Amino acid sequence: MIDTTALKTSIIDLAVSGKISEHFEVQDSVSEIVSELPELSIKRKKLLEQTFEYGRQNAIPSHWKWIRLGEITSYGDTPKKVFFDDVSGDTWILDLEDIKAGGELIVKTRVHGKKFVGDKTVFRKGQVLYSKLRPYLKKVFVADEDGISTPELISFDTYGGVIPQYIVFCLLSSFTDRAIDKRSYGIKMPRIDAGFMVNLPIPLPPISEQKYIVDHVQTAFSQIDTIDNLQAQYINNQAVLKEKLIDAAIQGKLTEQLPEDGTAEGLLSEISRKKKIIDSSGVLKGRKKKKIKPIDEEVPFPIPQNWQWVRLDSVAEIFGRIGFRGYTKNDIVKKGEGAISLSPSNITKDGKMVFDSCTYISWDKYEESPEIKVEEGDIILVKTGSSYGKCAVANKIPEKATINPQLAILKYVMCNHHYLNAILNSELAHKQYKEFVIGAATPTFSQEDLANFLLPLPPLAEQKRIVTKLDMLLKLVEMENHND
Repeated sequence: MIDTTALKTSIIDLAVSGKISEHFEVQDSVSEIVSELPELSIKRKKLLEQTFEYGRQNAIPSHWKWIRLGEITSYGDTPKKVFFDDVSGDTWILDLEDIKAGGELIVKTRVHGKKFVGDKTVFRKGQVLYSKLRPYLKKVFVADEDGISTPELISFDTYGGVIPQYIVFCLLSSFTDRAIDKRSYGIKMPRIDAGFMVNLPIPLPPISEQKYIVDHVQTAFSQIDTIDNLQAQYINNQAVLKEKLIDAAIQGKLTEQLPEDGTAEGLLSEISRKKKIIDSSGVLKGRKKKKIKPIDEEVPFPIPQNWQWVRLDSVAEIFGRIGFRGYTKNDIVKKGEGAISLSPSNITKDGKMVFDSCTYISWDKYEESPEIKVEEGDIILVKTGSSYGKCAVANKIPEKATINPQLAILKYVMCNHHYLNAILNSELAHKQYKEFVIGAATPTFSQEDLANFLLPLPPLAEQKRIVTKLDMLLKLVEMENHND
């Protein structure tokens, strides 16, 4: 599969370093832009007194010029505030959640269709809109009409004829991304300050070359979007098929129920015995008691007679990094100086663990919370963030590992780990996650909600057969799609 997001970033990087337009015959010059720039205000001069050299070591064509963002745009100017009574019901009202990472607009809503909460600022058609909050999400684009927005979105004009979309590409480049990542502040809600942004070096070509770059990049993006849409359709079809297979598996439709397997009731009796041993060992001492609801509501679907509906708390212990066990940037260390702190990025959409890119925390912080140390067979689940519900069985862990606050870890799993993981990736699971989740900007659900997760439990022998059958079928689907 082609990573179209990475491909777009590569194209942008080539564009803003002059590689895409290296054969373009330039008729104008950067000096023409500079001559048309407005005189700097006293406030802007003070901001531009700061020095910032990042990016100047990146090679650009000799006829280009490094120039600071604050010299060619109005970034950092005081925005105009607006109140509810000042705007019409048809005014475009823009919030951060309306924009995808990378700058694509998800939805355009009007004042009459959205609750007017907090301060709002005015932006105009043709201005660049840039999110100073969580800048790593790269929420930046050019407004196609006037509107109002959250103050977290900075709106600014370009000067000297500089093309707004070219500035967007500069802000989306990996060079800028690395620079901003070094200077953003705040752990939970990182942001970037105006003093840094106005001093951000921008590789500036002549206007005609900017137009050439914008046209060629947008054409390339249109072609990539076509590829992306085809891949999305392919992936979605595969995903639907996989979901249906998992749903059939956890309803007992892929396997035969054998008398010699025993019953779920018998399995739960054995689990109860094992749980008493764990309790007596003291490893769960001091844990907050979770309120577990009785199973008296209507169950989602019928299951075989020897199965049983149970709560997740019945078959696993749930832990998380909460309260004082959280950590700050000071606890983050280099590889070799501590343990891996797993994050949602270590879990793929199809439920596998990956360790290509890892964060590490100090050994002291790792040892502080033994209950969340990752062991082979544990199940790691995302409980906070946009990818909530994503989960995987921990296996082939390359180094000692723990989890970050976005994750929950299921330990002392008393059923087949891969069977439980299949359920947690099913349509049944995602329906329950949606019922549990709270929060719009940062969706999350609690360990207690997860403990009350409802699942169908077959006898252990049948669980193993389900996993084997399901694994075989999913591999066949992947092979068939690969052959296509």
